[in-house]
Formats: sequence, C-alpha cells, structure tokens
Amino acid sequence: MDWAEKYRPHHIAELQGNKEAIRRIVSWAQEWSVGTKPLLIYGKAGIGKTSAVYALAHDMHWDIIELNASDQRTKAAIERVAGSASTHSFTGNRRLILLDEADNLHGSADRGGAKAVVEIIKASQQPIILIANDLYGVDAAIKTACEPLLFRALQARSISPLLRSITKQEGKIIDETVLDDIAQRASGDIRSAINMLYAASIGIDEHISLTTSEKDKRPTIFDLISATFEAADPRILPHLSLEIDETPDQVLLWLEENLTLVTNQEAQCTCYDLLSNADRFLGRTLQTQYYTLWRYASGCMLFGINAAANGHVIRAKLNPPSRLKKIGTAKRKRLIRQSLYHTIGTNLHMAQTTVREDYIRPVSVLAQYNPDLCARTLTDNLDLLTILLEDPTQAKEIVKAIEKEKKEAEKAEKTASKKKETTQKKIHKVNETEKMPPVPPAEAEEQTTFHTLDTSISPEEPKPQTESEPEQKQVDLFSFG
Repeated sequence: MDWAEKYRPHHIAELQGNKEAIRRIVSWAQEWSVGTKPLLIYGKAGIGKTSAVYALAHDMHWDIIELNASDQRTKAAIERVAGSASTHSFTGNRRLILLDEADNLHGSADRGGAKAVVEIIKASQQPIILIANDLYGVDAAIKTACEPLLFRALQARSISPLLRSITKQEGKIIDETVLDDIAQRASGDIRSAINMLYAASIGIDEHISLTTSEKDKRPTIFDLISATFEAADPRILPHLSLEIDETPDQVLLWLEENLTLVTNQEAQCTCYDLLSNADRFLGRTLQTQYYTLWRYASGCMLFGINAAANGHVIRAKLNPPSRLKKIGTAKRKRLIRQSLYHTIGTNLHMAQTTVREDYIRPVSVLAQYNPDLCARTLTDNLDLLTILLEDPTQAKEIVKAIEKEKKEAEKAEKTASKKKETTQKKIHKVNETEKMPPVPPAEAEEQTTFHTLDTSISPEEPKPQTESEPEQKQVDLFSFG
C-alpha cells in the first residue's frame, strides 16, 4: 500500500496547512441548512482538498457520495447518482455529495452535466461540495451557485514535519538534507512529496540517504512563450512545443498577445511579419489538410521570433490571448440571447425568429416600463433580465429582491409546517390522555348482565308491533345505499 493512501488524514485535526480554509469548511458544515450554498474548493492538485472533504465527512458522521472525472458525468448519470442522494438519506445520517474535478465538466462525455449540477444544487436537501484545480475552468452557472474557497499550496516547512513523522512511523531514518530536498521539490504538492519519499525508501531497510529525482513536471504554454522570447539556445523550443497540449494556431495567438513585451520597435515589426508568415502556413494547412506544413509555421514563430526578439524583451507577466476571451464572451452572449428568444417565444407562442425580428424591442420597452412585473411574469434570470432592461444594476437588484422573497416564503412555509406538526402532536397527546380508562372485568360482567336484563323481552310480555315496522323493514331491504 502506497504511503499517500496509508497516511491520508481521517480527521480535520490531522490536516496540514490551510488553517483558515479548514476553519471555514468546519463552520460551513456546522451551520449548514437547506438552502446553504455549496462549497467550491479550488487549488492545485495534491494539496489536500479531497482529503479535507473526507475528513470533514468522517468527523461530522456524514455519508459521502463521490463523482469524479473517471465517471461518466452526463446529465442522466449525475441525476441518477447524485439526484436521489441530494434529497434522500436511507441511513438517517446527512449525506455529503462530492463532485471532484468540477473544472473538467466538458466535452461529449459530460454533455448536459453542468446544467444537471446546477439543478441538483437548487433542489438539494443535502450538503454539496465541489472540487476543482482551476476556478476559471468551472462553468459560470456553477460558480454563481457556489461559495468559492481557495486552498493554497503548502510551504516546504509545513511538509517537512509530516515527512519526518511518516519515516518515524515506518521505522526508517532519513537525512535532513534529503527530507528538505523532497519538501522543496514537491512545490507545495504534499501527495507528490509523500510519493517521492516512498519511492526513495523502496529497497532501503533503515537509512534513507540517496539523492531523489526531481518531480516530473510537464512544460506549459507559459514555459514555451518565455523560452521563445528569452532562450539563449533555441534548440529546446521544438521539444517544448511537442510537450505542451496547445496546437500551433493557439501558440500563434499567445505570441501575438505578448509581442508587446518586445521593446525594440524594429524587432517588434520583424516579429509581426514572422507571425504573418506563420499564419499563412496555418491557413494552407487548414485548406489542404496537409499537417506537415505545421513545422514551417512553428519554425517561423519559434525560431524566427527567438532570433528577432532575443535581448529586446522586458520581464513581465504573460497574458492569455484576449481574442479567445472575446470569442468566448461573444459566444456566451449569443447563447443568452437565444435563450431569451426561446423564453419570450414560449410565453407568447411565437417562433424564435419572429421574436428576434419583430418583438424583442417592444418587449424590452415594456420590461423597462415595469421591470418588476417583467421579472415576476417573464423571467427572473439575471442575464436575460439584463438584456431586456439594459441596466445590469437594476436587474441585479430586482433578482436579489425576488430571491429574498422566495427565501422568506420558504422559511414561512417551513415554520407553518412545523407549527402544524407540533399542533397535531399536542392534539394527539391530549386525545391519548383523555381516553377513558379500561373497565375492570368484574364491572364489565355486571354492566353486561344489566344491559341484557334491560333489553331482553320475556315470552309472557310480547313486544307490541306497530304497523310501520314491516314497511320500515321493506324499505331497509330494498335500500341499496
């Protein structure tokens, strides 16, 4: 059994680092009630996010159900697994729903998954925690419905005592220099530090003194762009470009966004000219589907810009491509408008095309004339209401007021339900106390005898019959109800 799993903390008190974040998690769990926002815990891998959630569930005596990226997370799968779990608990304990790697809800495998998560969050009667490595990779609707909580990478001085404790429990001796080296190379990743310690101890009986290898770390787009501008040896650029996940057209956008770091105007013009040539090769690749041309595009971008810009670049933060951000923003706005056309068309029984061409402006004018009525009858979605009112502040205030009214109504309904339940219990208790005590056996016999004597008819005194009795019997006989 590997040490990372063997020494996984089972209680909140055993967690290392992130004390403030852990206090917030415990406070959230203790104060949780139906309607409380789920937690969205984010931070780099291996710093104890999932372990903290499991330790919390253990200390709170909660059951836990986990969905992660290895599971199929379509809308149907999420509703099947987490949907029923969010409303029912068969053990009587509270049930914690954990959605790991929430920033990986994308692609055909997770089709509709983000929408299903939002719906489950709104209807859930059980606590929910989501975990992500990258907050910006989480769907916007999920981020809005959750309370974000940052877990920071652990410092080496926090990792070293834990590694020392593990080696002591395993009965091994480790040099302090090796232990500090592992803690430094882990870069805040406590799981990686434990794995490196475990790897260093394999085959060693007692004394661990060998030099450890550095943590395996794949290069990123930031490494490639920095090397393109500053590398003294351009021969490392092809290796970096093959290691990263980005395609040459994405690399071109990154280089274009950060060419402003080149201070020399002539060098900057040369770099733009090289990017233009690279763009031509990428265009021909797209037209002909002959991907060998990618190497020419990469040559112009990487080797050409490295030669032109080297020595004329200032050190500053690299920015992601603004063009991709603009494309994403435009796509989101387009989807919001289509949703608005669908909502209006559904209410007015019109086609979306008709709404878009003829009725969107009149509906917008009416909404601005009476925004509160529009929000209550047409839509209370913040994005849709912002388009109609053309005033984000006003739309936000109206949506906030409506949500407040809904929460107050739900609270009043719950209070009334509790009062009704309490009243019913009191009435039932009063009825139980006011019941007549059981009759003793002797008194019951006397009462039965007395009743028999009163109601019995002796043969000497036959009971006189009236004329109405036969008719009454006949009516009762033929009365079918």
